[in-house]
Order: sequence, then structure tokens, then C-alpha cells
Amino acid sequence: MKCLKYLVWIFILLFCFNIVYASDSVPKQIFYYTNSTSLNAPYGMTISNTGKYLYVVTFTGKTLTTFNINGLNSTSPKQIYVYTNTTSLNVPKAMTKNGNYLYVVSNTGRSLTVFNINGINGSNPKQIYYYTNSTSLNNPYEVSVSKNYLYTTTYTADALTVFNINGVNASNPKQVKYYANSSSINGVTGIITTTKYAYLVSQLDKRLVTFNINGANASNPKQIYVYTNTTSLNAPTRLDIKNNYLYVLSSTGKTLTIFNINGINGSNPKQIYVYTNTTSLNSPIEIQINNSFAYVLSNVGNSFTAFNINGANATIPKQTNYYTNSTSLNVPQKMYIYNGIAYVISVTGNSLTLFNVSATTTPPVTSCTCTAFPNNWRINKADNCKINTNCYTGNISTYGTGNKVYINATVMAAKRIENLSDYEYGPRANFGIEG
Repeated sequence: MKCLKYLVWIFILLFCFNIVYASDSVPKQIFYYTNSTSLNAPYGMTISNTGKYLYVVTFTGKTLTTFNINGLNSTSPKQIYVYTNTTSLNVPKAMTKNGNYLYVVSNTGRSLTVFNINGINGSNPKQIYYYTNSTSLNNPYEVSVSKNYLYTTTYTADALTVFNINGVNASNPKQVKYYANSSSINGVTGIITTTKYAYLVSQLDKRLVTFNINGANASNPKQIYVYTNTTSLNAPTRLDIKNNYLYVLSSTGKTLTIFNINGINGSNPKQIYVYTNTTSLNSPIEIQINNSFAYVLSNVGNSFTAFNINGANATIPKQTNYYTNSTSLNVPQKMYIYNGIAYVISVTGNSLTLFNVSATTTPPVTSCTCTAFPNNWRINKADNCKINTNCYTGNISTYGTGNKVYINATVMAAKRIENLSDYEYGPRANFGIEG
């Protein structure tokens, strides 16, 4: 009877663990706002340097909308300004900021528009420049800034266009280079830049293309490498970088592909891993890396997925969370992460949704052999378990089979245990371990 009693007790803990783990680790939706006028098909988004304002451009509405996200508004944004212009914001597709300026590229208008967001203009962006070019800005898709230059990919033109935004050109960008190549960047979409390289993806040709933008090449990018893969790069969309690795999403392939760009691989990215998931990566469109996690939006799956890319997971990402909502994530398009909050805009939903991602953690796990008692845990010291650098406390839960019991708990930094050998026996709520 005693054995049965202990087994029942453990299974209860197992059940509790599943609930607690899910709620603690999944990014939590904390805000949802929809407006069919000011957020009519939002496509681009960024946050001011001060962190006080969120800017959104809308594809159909032809607007630039400003939200106050300062202080208490960080988790409950307040719409404070809407600017509409059917000429300079004629189907805006992407935007970025640099210093005191916002740069917006528009699809139908084939244009680049600049807004002053300095001082009082932070809450009330002031349009100060408008440039149009039916060739070099023929359906711009994405923008990226490196040092003194703005780089724009143009989908229909199969091109990379470069603007000087240094000094006086910050408010009056000067086009300095237009590079078109229908062979290597046919249907070019995403771009990300470092100080030395620009990485572009070709959606139609299923390619990753590298440009040297170092030194004199900053204003005159030199194509140096083309990598094609019809499986891992099947309709690539966007990409992001952390440390020595490049992470690339592909829409049709439903993949997340990792490239090593360390050292000599910076100019010659080496594919090292491909992760495929037809559910959580159902037409992935956006990726943002924040701390130890890569966050992905999928616009067909209406989903938000988190991957652990810390340590060994940098080269083999581990999917940790998957959240879907056909209302608040109705065709999500872009995301911006700031101070532990993920700001997400959705095209069909005409919405802005916020997620708390500050608590997205990978819980500690141990493979130590443990024996459960109603009032305390006995840890087998022969397994040589290690204490996690953080103190894990709370109602410790277990799961596992046979004599392998895994311990987990919520994070608390109030106390640290340095030596497990001193804690062979202990109350259930006092410590957590990992192997």
C-alpha cells in the first residue's frame, strides 16, 4: 500500500509539472489591439532609440502610426498619432531607423521616405524627404543599415540598392549604387548586414548570396559568394544573426537553416543544420533573435515559435515553445523585441499583439537517480549531480520512468546552493538540480 501511495503521489506531481512547465516557459500574450484604419494591413515596424515610441507602417492604409510604449504603456501601447500620405507612403513595405531618422520604403510608390523623429518629433514624426525611382526601387522588400549606408533589396528589380546616409545625407539620402542580377538575386527578399558583409536571400532562385561591404565596398557592394539549395532554401524569406551563426527562414520549405559565418566562413557561409516543421514553421516570415532565443512568426500557421539557441543549441536549435492564435496572430508579418516584450503586427488581423518573452527559460534537468518521500527528496550522491548557477525553488515537480526521476522547478535568485554533497536530504521546496 505504501508503494502504491508513493506512486500516486509522484503521478500527481507529474501532472502538476506538465501544467507549470507549460505556463512558465511559453511566451505569454499580454496585449491585443486592432484598428482597421490606423493598422490597416501593417507591414513594417521599429522602435525609437529612446524606447518610448513604436512606429508602424500600414500596407493598405498608407499610414505611419505612432504608439507610446513608455513606462506603463510598454505593456499596453497607446496610439497617439497617425500620419497618412497616399504618395510617399504608397503601400509601404519595410522600415528601419538610424539615429534621429526613420526610413520607409514603399512598394507601389517605388520610393524611400525619411521622417525626423528627434525630440518632439518622436511622438509626431515629420516627413522631411521623399525619393522615388521606378528602377532601383522597383518593389522594395527589406532594408538594413550598416555604418553610413542604407541597403535596400528590390524584389521585382532583382537588385540591391545603396544609399549614403552619412552626415547631411542622413536626412537627404543619396543613391550611390544600384546592382541588379537576375541570375543570383532573382526575387530577392531578406537582407541582414554586418560591418563586413551583407547577406541576401533569393526567394525565386532558392539562394543565399554574400556581398562584401567592407571599406570601399560599403558604397559599392561586391558579390562574392552564391549558395543554392532547393530543399533548405526553398523560398527563403528573412534571416538574422547571432555571434557566429546565420539563421535563415524558408517559407515553402518550412525550414530554419543555420549557417556558420565565423572566420573564413563569413564570406563563404557553411550550412550546418536544417530544422523542418510543417506545423510550427508553416510559412515562416519573420525571425528575431533576443538573448538565448530565436523567435519566429509563421503567417499561414498564425503562430509564434521560440527556439533555444544558447550554447550547443546555437548550431542545433531546440524548439521550446509554440503558440498559435487565429485572432491575435492573423497572418503575422513583423516583430520587434524590446525590454523583454515582443511587439507583433498582423496583416489580416489589422492588429498589434504583445508577448512577454522575458521569462522564456529552459528549465534545469537532471538524470540523477532520486527517491521520493512524502516530505523530502533523497538524492543519490553517486550520480555526481551539479547545482545550477541559479537557485531553483518552488514546488519541485518530477517526471521520468523507472528509477530515473527528473527534477524541475521555477527560478528564484534568492539563494544559491554550492555543494550538493551537503544536501543529500532536503525539503522538497528547497532546491533544484541539474546534471
